[in-house]
This record gives sequence, C-alpha cells and structure tokens, in this order.
Amino acid sequence: MSEKPPQDTEAAGRRKQAWRTVLVLFLMVGAVLAAWVGGKVVEAWFVGSHQGSQWAISPGPTTRPGDDEPLSFDSPLSAAGLTSYTGDPGGIVPAPGSRRVFGFERRMARQVEQQARYELVGSPEAVVAHYEAEMARLGYEKLKDAVQPDGRRAIVFGKRDGWATVSLRKDARNAKMVIIAVTAVSPVSSGTQTKR
Repeated sequence: MSEKPPQDTEAAGRRKQAWRTVLVLFLMVGAVLAAWVGGKVVEAWFVGSHQGSQWAISPGPTTRPGDDEPLSFDSPLSAAGLTSYTGDPGGIVPAPGSRRVFGFERRMARQVEQQARYELVGSPEAVVAHYEAEMARLGYEKLKDAVQPDGRRAIVFGKRDGWATVSLRKDARNAKMVIIAVTAVSPVSSGTQTKR
C-alpha cells in the first residue's frame, strides 16, 4: 500500500479548510438575510393587522411640521421627525441659574418625548440635589443613578404614567460649567394625538 506524499495531504487539508470557510461565510450571509426578511415580514404583519387599534405601532416618528413650517431638508429637526420645544420637559423645572441651549419634542403613536439641554455654572452635586427634590415633588421615584465611563452621570426617574432622565457632565472646555440634558417621556393624551 502506498502512502500519499506529505504535500498532497497538506494541500488537501488546505482545500478542505477553504471550503469550510466559504461554507461558514455563506451560512452567515444567509442567516443575516433570513433575519432581515423575517423582521420585515413581522413588522408588515404587526403594523398592518393592528392598523387603527390601540396596539398599532408606528414604524417611525409621526411628528409632522406645522402647517406654516414646510418639510425641508435644510431643517434637521423636521427631517428627524422632531419639532422645536420651548417648554420644560414634563413640567420639570430646570435648576436655578440654568441657561437653556435648545429643546425638541417628538410625538409618536402612543407617547410624547420632550428634551431640553441646559448649561449652568455650578457644581454637579447642587444640580443633582435640585433635580432629586424636583422629581420627588412631581411624584417621580429614582430608579437608577449611574456614572458612565465617559464621566457623564445619568439619573433615571419613573412614575406610573411616564419616566424622565437627567443626564449631566462637566464641560471639557470649561471646568466650572455643567451641561444638563432633561428628557421626559409620557403617554399621549387622546386630545393631543398627532394627525396621520
């Protein structure tokens, strides 16, 4: 019985390994495509079968610009489904001495999200104390208080009909400045739902 030369066995092993690699890559691409198509089918079924019901979901933001505010690609807010918002998110009073930078609102089928950003010269501890007292006054309960790896502190508050997040960090350019983002999410009342 004759043995194959070592190069033939080695070459056959490399060919077998190459086929296995191609097969694995092919299966991975197939799995990604199957998951994508499956997600589209489920989304189409869920959106279509619940149209008009209280369980209907929207595939994206449903905020539309006002009648006097045409949709424009020049406006990043309207292109993202957002509108300018000048109030205090969820009625949460900002920390004393805060300067408002901007605010926006997004209305979805079942909820409204409001966000405002503020700047304040002061200490983060004083800001946290203010928002903890303000949120308790509004009936919120603190759910989470965490410092992120980038130094940003995020405090999450919740209550039966919504939740809010206060996120703050020191400004990298000005060590005395605290940047604050307040986000409030609440259900849309039946009288304020957006037109479709």
